[in-house]
Amino acid sequence: MKGTRSVISTKSILGAVSLLCWGGVAFADCDTNGPSKAVVVPNYTAFNTTTAAAGTFADNSRIQQVYGGLQFPTGPILIKELRWRPNLYYGTNFTITLTNIEIHLSSTVASAGTLSTTFASNVGADDATVYNGPVTFSTAFTGPAAGPLDADIVVKLQTPFWFTPSATNNLLVDMKVRDGSGRAAKVFVDAFGEVNDTGARVVGFDSTATTATFSDTGVDAIKFIYDGPQATVSPAYTEHSTTTAASGTFADVSRSQQVYGALQFPSGPILIRELRWRPNLYYGTNFSATLTNVEIHLSSTSRSAGTLSTTFASNVGGDDTTVYSGALALSSRFTGPSAGPLDADIVVKLQTPFYYVPSTTNNLLVDITVRDGSGRAAHVFVDAFGETKDTGSRVVGLGLNPTTATFADTGADAIKFIYDQEGVAVAPNYTEFNTTDGGSGTFADNSRSQQIYGASQFPTGPILIKELRWRPSQVWGTNFSVTLTNVEIHLSTTARTAGLLSTTFNSNVGPDDTTVYSGALHLATGFTGPASGPLDMDVAVPLQIPFLYTPAYNNNLLLDIRVRDGSGRAAKVFVEAFGESNDTSSRVVGFDSSATTATFSDTGVDAVKFIYDNCPH
Repeated sequence: MKGTRSVISTKSILGAVSLLCWGGVAFADCDTNGPSKAVVVPNYTAFNTTTAAAGTFADNSRIQQVYGGLQFPTGPILIKELRWRPNLYYGTNFTITLTNIEIHLSSTVASAGTLSTTFASNVGADDATVYNGPVTFSTAFTGPAAGPLDADIVVKLQTPFWFTPSATNNLLVDMKVRDGSGRAAKVFVDAFGEVNDTGARVVGFDSTATTATFSDTGVDAIKFIYDGPQATVSPAYTEHSTTTAASGTFADVSRSQQVYGALQFPSGPILIRELRWRPNLYYGTNFSATLTNVEIHLSSTSRSAGTLSTTFASNVGGDDTTVYSGALALSSRFTGPSAGPLDADIVVKLQTPFYYVPSTTNNLLVDITVRDGSGRAAHVFVDAFGETKDTGSRVVGLGLNPTTATFADTGADAIKFIYDQEGVAVAPNYTEFNTTDGGSGTFADNSRSQQIYGASQFPTGPILIKELRWRPSQVWGTNFSVTLTNVEIHLSTTARTAGLLSTTFNSNVGPDDTTVYSGALHLATGFTGPASGPLDMDVAVPLQIPFLYTPAYNNNLLLDIRVRDGSGRAAKVFVEAFGESNDTSSRVVGFDSSATTATFSDTGVDAVKFIYDNCPH
């Protein structure tokens, strides 16, 4: 699907997926079912765009699409909602009612490349009708000019679906569209066609078809909203990056300790249940190997990147836990886009989950002892990164049971941590893995600013927002530690939208306006992250009063900040801001904290990480 722009008609359908999750442990009164999360499958498509368009909803058709189980977090997960995003080139904004749609979900042993052209042969024993009847959906066609657009084509399932992902238990999305009016409305969605992204499809040109007209490697980009475990990749920037460096963590007889900065994780506590590595694109391969003796420990440590001792015992925290011990079966199918990053499918399910509370002085130590050197012959090499300020580093000792390290460096494996806990959303979403040369003076001057974030940037709610995090501007900022004497932060829901904020501040404020922070505010950043950015979002403001927010159409989020102390400018308290004209965000700013009207308005908006708990619907 590379090169020239192309339309994939119903005669062609492609895509990606995102999920919301739920854990088995409640960490807040609001969190009765655990936090909802989102994942996009195939994973790499979450922050990519494509020139290909799929006609999934455009024509009378039946389409089956398979998504590899290892694209999802460990289960079981309860899928509650599906979201597509409009295609940047062939789609448009629309509102339409299709008179008859039937969607089934099932677990299937069929995989990408093995789907049968006989539809019934692909369907799993747990086949469930999750939606049946007319559906009204729409898109505002919002997002950065270069894409990807917002995934705001929403289908809330009438019947949620329990799915337990595994290497041999994939997800089948089976759709019958009995209304061909979508083509005239340009209901084209984003689709991808990588040959090794664990997704594929079979398509019939009639909703009553029992066999497919054609099959290919295409798949829709779908965001799956679910209850289940959360996933985070650390260091965060590595999730959508690849590298030529390979780590022999499991290749040789050795002991390695790797530290991961706490601010790579959401606000705690979290219960870590599984670790996933991805094979290195250049030195790895598909493999299946059993190492006879591996021991993995996790602990909290006050050590940080670059300060690990070469004496292993000096790095270990008081809560040191053996999370895995014994023979360890490892495998990888070496799947993912040809240019990488590959799928993180080297899975270690912990025998003992680890309870971790991230804080500025409580980093995570991953301590691995491998007493079997057969991994090298099997090419068990994993992706590692060596940025000098990505809050990760390591010490490595070669040989059997060393007590001191042979070498230390800035390297760290890219690990996906699967855990139970609260949710995280960065808004606008596209800013999470992007950087900019723009800097915002939100906290730099005596001022009042109101910034709006579109509801579509958030998961389905309600959510209880507990903390806000900014990242320093790479160009205009620096590491700083400063206390502003008087800051007031409000959150409210508003019917205003991006570009339509009033210059009269009170006209934007919603009826649920809440003072979530008031008083002296200490702000700090370690100014850490890769040299080319984006930096870590470590300018943290824990809210004194959490805010209950229900994202919905015409129910956007207003962030209203009054700074009554101008000392932030001298300390270079500049945070990263973006100015895309169609990212569902904008702002109005007054040059005095007591102002009732704004001095100016524009499309700019701070990139903010929202830490939240999910609440019962």
